[in-house]
Amino acid sequence: MKRRTLLSMTTVIVAATAGCSGNENDTDGGGNGGNGGETGDDTDGECEQDVLVDTTETVAAGDALTYAFELNEGWTLDMIIESLGEGARPTVHLEDPEGTLVLEEGPAELIYELVEIGSSGEHTLRIRNEDLEASGEFDVRVDHVSPAC
Repeated sequence: MKRRTLLSMTTVIVAATAGCSGNENDTDGGGNGGNGGETGDDTDGECEQDVLVDTTETVAAGDALTYAFELNEGWTLDMIIESLGEGARPTVHLEDPEGTLVLEEGPAELIYELVEIGSSGEHTLRIRNEDLEASGEFDVRVDHVSPAC
């Protein structure tokens, strides 16, 4: 629970500093030249962050959680996977749209990875409980972050 509070505080700090554009035409304080706080694509230099997963899941021995995400080339996937309790340890596998393994990490009690996305399209994330005897509870947070952040 403490980690979620810290992440929330970090997100607020990032969001607050990301709005500082130094643009004289920024009349609304949104950091986007006064266009009413609308978000745009990454070409206008705004920081965008999408929370893709923020959950705690119980995973049976040897089983896996599987997620599919539409990700943008050049953006970053920010992942924190933590084993809560004893025994079970996660491994993380990320595959690009062609099925190529771009990340394999673990097993570990805590996995923190920043992965720059090499190609746009549907990516598959698998979080497997490597313990073959005990189920485990995993706290999972995955964010999709624009290059401007």
